[in-house]
Amino acid sequence: MSQIKNFYTNHIESSKFFCLLKENPKKTIFILIVVIFGIFFFRNSETKIEIGNLQNGKIEEVVSVSGTVAPNQESSLAFEKAGRIQSINAKVGDVVYAGQVLASLAGGTDYAGVLNARAQLESAEANLQDAKNGPSATDIAVKQAAVDAAQANLVSDYNSISDMIRSVNTNLTDILGNQIGNIFSLSSSMYRLNFSSCNQGLQSQIESGRTLLDSKMLTLNNLALSFSVISLSSQSDIDSKIDAAGNEVYGTTILVSNTLDDLNRLLTASCSMTDTSLDKYRTSVSAARSAISLTLSNISTLKSKLTTDRNSLSSANSVLAQLKAGSTGERIKSLQALVGQANANLISAQSVNAKNSIVAPFAGTVTSVNMNLGEISSPNTPAIKIISSNNLELKIKLSEVDLVKVKAGNKANVYLDTYGDSVVFPGVVSQVDPAATSEGNVSTYYAKIDFTSTDERIRSGMNGSADIVTAGKENADYILAKYIKVDGTNTTVKVIKDLSKLKSTTSNADDKNIEIRNVTLGIRSADGKIEILSGLTSADNLYPIGSEILSNTTSTK
Repeated sequence: MSQIKNFYTNHIESSKFFCLLKENPKKTIFILIVVIFGIFFFRNSETKIEIGNLQNGKIEEVVSVSGTVAPNQESSLAFEKAGRIQSINAKVGDVVYAGQVLASLAGGTDYAGVLNARAQLESAEANLQDAKNGPSATDIAVKQAAVDAAQANLVSDYNSISDMIRSVNTNLTDILGNQIGNIFSLSSSMYRLNFSSCNQGLQSQIESGRTLLDSKMLTLNNLALSFSVISLSSQSDIDSKIDAAGNEVYGTTILVSNTLDDLNRLLTASCSMTDTSLDKYRTSVSAARSAISLTLSNISTLKSKLTTDRNSLSSANSVLAQLKAGSTGERIKSLQALVGQANANLISAQSVNAKNSIVAPFAGTVTSVNMNLGEISSPNTPAIKIISSNNLELKIKLSEVDLVKVKAGNKANVYLDTYGDSVVFPGVVSQVDPAATSEGNVSTYYAKIDFTSTDERIRSGMNGSADIVTAGKENADYILAKYIKVDGTNTTVKVIKDLSKLKSTTSNADDKNIEIRNVTLGIRSADGKIEILSGLTSADNLYPIGSEILSNTTSTK
């Protein structure tokens, strides 16, 4: 009876299923797939445990870092002095050699100093040779002619100085009276500005300076009218009077120049620029500053010429006197000393003249040129930058943890973001900074990786990363990290005592089939391999730390 009931029941259920399938086939098929998947999942939900064993092979400890490609030599070059830029001999992208002159200033006076020092050296050397050879009437006549010529040059300088004093007096009078005279008014022996400024302190300084200039200009005017050295017989008296006059002229010119500079600062201050009524004053001050600049240049040129001609006369007189004195042993030594002094002067003059040039300190490529012909250079402001052409490196940062591992000489594989991980550039750690660089609250140590071969694909500024091999062994015993537990200084593994009892074994520490064993670790690789120095043999089977065996299905990887 029950069999008949079951038959009918099954028949009815089957009829319902087929009716449902006929009415909604997609829904019925979906329910059927879910049921089948559930049966499969629950039948195979038993965990598979990978039993570990001690393995042998190559293992490398690697520190991974990121960095930026940079040249191992780079330099920002600048002029050491101010001056007008006369030549630029390099442009961006040019390859230059060490010692090449990349740019120069108009340094006529300095170059003349080199020529003069070289001439003095040659003269000193000739005098020494003459002394060794002995004097002759012809030699004495020649040296006397040199003295006369030097004296004539100096006399010409004296005349030029008189002219210069009168010229400077005229120029300064014109500047104060005509060019900027409309800016001031004289009231109660005190000059006042004809406009109200936004900087009363600077205005007061300008007015005091302008008032002082009247007495200085009176002295300069008297000097221009009376200056003469004809009545003086002593050369020292002449030099003393000329130097005093030169100081007076130069000092007065500087005071005028300072007043003009202060006026320019006042008129071009941000609080004054909106006042267009001051434009006429700005134009006057600008013209006056140009005139004073030319005047100072003329004074400097004449002063330099006077110094040169004085030295020439002194040298010519010394040579003549020594020649007449004869060639004693002491005189020979003295002339040798003069040669040494002249050589030192030449070196000094060459050093001064060298400041007019920018010279490449090493072979490389020009990366920037920040100047134009005719501009006035700013001392110590970078004008040209060069980098070494072929010697590139990856600049990286190391944490305190990695610092103890990475050493100079460690090999590295460099990967540049531009080319991806498939392109490897070999390198070697060339430098690790001994001191830390603080970045916030973190101490960072900079290091460098040199590329071991030249590759045109590597460019300065590229970003990349590197795997630094800090340690490695070819035949190392190791296991994977999932079989090791580290608790402070204690490192343990779980060893299965009897593999046949594996099905009933658990990960509990008190399981009788598990032995907790201490092991000694060595180096660790980036892919999870950890070297075992002691504590395991190849016959030991390892239970994963923290895992639970739910079935007897195992693998022995």
